[in-house]
Amino acid sequence: MKVNVFLSILAMMLGSFAAYAQAQYNWPDDPKQRAEAEKHNVLYYDAMQAGNYEESAKSLGILLTKYPKLSEEVYKGAAKVYPELIQKLTDEEAKKAYQDTFMMSFDQRIEHFGKAPFVTNYKGYYAYQFYSTRPEKHQETYDLYMKIMELNGNKTYFYNAQYAMAIVATMYVGKKLPLEQGIKDYKQISAIAKHNVSNNEKEKTEWTNTEEEINKMFAQYFKPALTCDFIRDNLSQKFKETKSLEEAKKLQNLMVAADCYKEDLFVQVMEVTSKEEPSYENMKALGKLYEAKGNNTKSVEYYNKAANMARSGVEKGKAYKEIMEIYVRTGAKQSGRSYAQKMMQADPSQSSYGYTVIGNLYLGSGGQCSNDNKVKAKAYAIAAYNAYQKAGNSAKMATAKQYFPSNEEIFFEKLKGQSYTLECWIGETVTFP
Repeated sequence: MKVNVFLSILAMMLGSFAAYAQAQYNWPDDPKQRAEAEKHNVLYYDAMQAGNYEESAKSLGILLTKYPKLSEEVYKGAAKVYPELIQKLTDEEAKKAYQDTFMMSFDQRIEHFGKAPFVTNYKGYYAYQFYSTRPEKHQETYDLYMKIMELNGNKTYFYNAQYAMAIVATMYVGKKLPLEQGIKDYKQISAIAKHNVSNNEKEKTEWTNTEEEINKMFAQYFKPALTCDFIRDNLSQKFKETKSLEEAKKLQNLMVAADCYKEDLFVQVMEVTSKEEPSYENMKALGKLYEAKGNNTKSVEYYNKAANMARSGVEKGKAYKEIMEIYVRTGAKQSGRSYAQKMMQADPSQSSYGYTVIGNLYLGSGGQCSNDNKVKAKAYAIAAYNAYQKAGNSAKMATAKQYFPSNEEIFFEKLKGQSYTLECWIGETVTFP
């Protein structure tokens, strides 16, 4: 009898040998345990190949329970057998039991064979499908997707990013997740999606669709609660009491999501984050906020701080451009010219724009640069023309030329070819044609 059993097992092993000949197995030292492990390893594999997933799952269950360190191939087999079996089952309790066993097999695989980032990413494909309708599993599911993103970052699978947002929304609607945490999670998921839309050419379409779905869920479940009044009246107390960076960041995320940029509270929040974590972006944002409120003095102060923290000439030029435009808009022409020059020095690619702005300032200074001499009174137009010429702006050059002194005026004043330094704020030296 023992010989027949041995021959039977040997036959099964030989029949399935090709499938796992190259796999590594940690067979038990005990002969009886090894025989049992070998038997069920063959049984599960042959049943799987035959499409008999229920029988295959029985042997898999024994291997996972009694011999969890046997081989990573067993876990790969589980990933084929359990999804097929679960899909076919009609008994809900049996389906749940197999779902739980399958989910547990991922954790065992990590425990004994490592590869946590890959395996958790893989596990995420099934977790939401299995557990979204099981409230008792929502916290576990949420924790899993947070772990997936922690381990994989921008390498998170696109479907897991979408599932992560779905479980975040489920937890929030079920009052198991505070609003501010939901916003924080959305920003993390959204950042991963944005990165892949821009950098993952292979899956660009999938990530584009994923980003769209993530934003739809956010708009549907979170946006209605995010009014500026609600945030100010219900979610800002801790920040007002502590003025801590942690509370400032929480509130900042909420207020950005709700477009509360005009709120005084948002300025206060940004003041804290900028002080505790000074950066080009934070300083520039504060400059923009104060500008919107009409406080140009504070706006210029923060734009200058941004320029000082710039990591490149382009960034510095952008900060100076903001200051330049404030001064131009408010009629502070000399300061406007000064910052146009700073902008061009920092970022030469802005030279055409900068010299055009300077030309505009000069051309609009006829009243300030008046003179009893008819020719000298129009020298501002020549200065404007010269600035437009540096800008390469032929249309503006033609406009400035219309305000030049006439040849007759220059002749009678005996100034043809003569140099003249404007005595007004312009202070440029021009040559009369």
